[in-house]
Amino acid sequence: MDAAQVPAVLLTGALFGHELGTLSVHIALFRLPAVEHLDAEQKINAILTRVMPVFMVATFVAVAAAALAGEGDVRRFDLAAAAAIAAMLGITFVGNIPINIRTMALGPDLDADEWRAMRTRWNRFHMMRIALDAAAFVLVTLAAR
Repeated sequence: MDAAQVPAVLLTGALFGHELGTLSVHIALFRLPAVEHLDAEQKINAILTRVMPVFMVATFVAVAAAALAGEGDVRRFDLAAAAAIAAMLGITFVGNIPINIRTMALGPDLDADEWRAMRTRWNRFHMMRIALDAAAFVLVTLAAR
């Protein structure tokens, strides 16, 4: 494995694992009453909004750098992985972040049905991101073979 592939594989694998793992957390929280669910999501969001932008961008940069350093199939796999991560970032900015902002603005007087619909949309965007993260991880792994 080329040295440029190491951070690409590690960061992409860690990102995929993190996003997949948080899906189970969000699904479990969905079983709480709406006000408790909101409180938990706000607490999680307060932490992840500080960490995830750096983590996601660093992953994209590592994969793009690996693509630039590679040749042939390695470059093609890494470029495809970078495209998948870029698409995941696009979904994050267009889909998840606006819902996160709305989540942080809600109070305990929220409409439970509206809240559930909003979180269902967030989970759908998140599952699309997980699929793209999985594709990126497979692609950088193929590039590193």
